[in-house]
Amino acid sequence: MSESADFAGAAARLLEQYAADPTPSTRVLIVTLFGDAIVPHAEDAWLGSISQLLHPLGITDRLVRTSVRRLVAEGVLTNRQDGRRSFYSVHPKAQATFWRAEQRIYRSKPPVWDGQWTLAILDGDADAGTRQTVRRHLGWMGFGALTPTVLASPTLQPHEVIEELNPKYRPLLILTRSTVDGTAETITDEQMVERTLPLDRLKADYEAFINRYGDLANALLDEADIDPATAFAMRSLMVSDYRRIVLADPGLPDELVPPGWPERRAAHIAARLYRSLVGPSDSQLAAVCVTGTGSIILRAEAYANRFAS
Repeated sequence: MSESADFAGAAARLLEQYAADPTPSTRVLIVTLFGDAIVPHAEDAWLGSISQLLHPLGITDRLVRTSVRRLVAEGVLTNRQDGRRSFYSVHPKAQATFWRAEQRIYRSKPPVWDGQWTLAILDGDADAGTRQTVRRHLGWMGFGALTPTVLASPTLQPHEVIEELNPKYRPLLILTRSTVDGTAETITDEQMVERTLPLDRLKADYEAFINRYGDLANALLDEADIDPATAFAMRSLMVSDYRRIVLADPGLPDELVPPGWPERRAAHIAARLYRSLVGPSDSQLAAVCVTGTGSIILRAEAYANRFAS
């Protein structure tokens, strides 16, 4: 069997799986489409282009319209009309969130660790709804909860938290850096990881990703042999699935990785697939995507640091 047939078969199986269980959602795929493919090259994209790019996944125009309206209502996207055409772009208030996601999704090496933890201590007098909102934001950044009001991260620096957190929430936090006293009979670094991260769930998610995309990664072939529309669909699906996992994983330094941790294997598969698919999928992007200034113009250097070895 040829490599091309191997790829086509693996891609067809993934499309069948997605048709039977459309996860990730259209909303998530559109967020991925903007962060992964549109934002590196352009400020906006025509609604019709978004629909056409997602069509190979069996996503209807109506579902795309419903999903982008929801994203606008949530403050993730913004839109403008030009005649009868609607153009969508990342909302200015969401741009920092997209930037941070970019750093986490496409990182190629584990973070360097100085042996310290950043502790975020929430104001206990704040109302429950506000505390929940702040905890959610901190969790997205990569913090895990030790207690309802104390969260910890081995890699985030206090200044990164301050820069990203909504200014109105900053007065509700005490941020400090500290080491775990390994000489005392207290919680260890390893126990901190176990307490603050859903390790079992993350491990299962990484292993499911490996099982789902391993065959596709093994069917590597010359870029010219890959159908551009299928390549874009596979790229969008893979990045969306990978994104969901890594944004729930703060990225452990080598010193804190549990034995047999599958994250590096999953990252290797994601990187191999991305490098193989980016060429033909960008051909589809260039052929289909219309922006507010005309056909999208691809920037050759846009992906230079993605999965860099």
